Amino acid sequence: MNLQTALDQIDDLDTDSTIWIDSTIEWSSDSTVILAVEMEEGGAPEWVPKHFEYFLEVFTTADLIHALKNLNDGSFSVERVIYYAVNDA
Repeated sequence: MNLQTALDQIDDLDTDSTIWIDSTIEWSSDSTVILAVEMEEGGAPEWVPKHFEYFLEVFTTADLIHALKNLNDGSFSVERVIYYAVNDA
């Protein structure tokens, strides 16, 4: 799944999951993401490839997207979500 698809489907995703993103390329809407529940001791489960890193929790992402939509006539940008993940999370 790519980041754009995950964000478009955010309300249908498991709110206990975390979004892990491919860190081998610059993040964009086309970046490959994996959804997985973070381990109790922190970090991704062992089955998530090592080149994937933490992006955001699904519930946090959903809250952010809803807030952005409220501010922007029902729309949001992937770039703004990436900006939040890089600078504010």
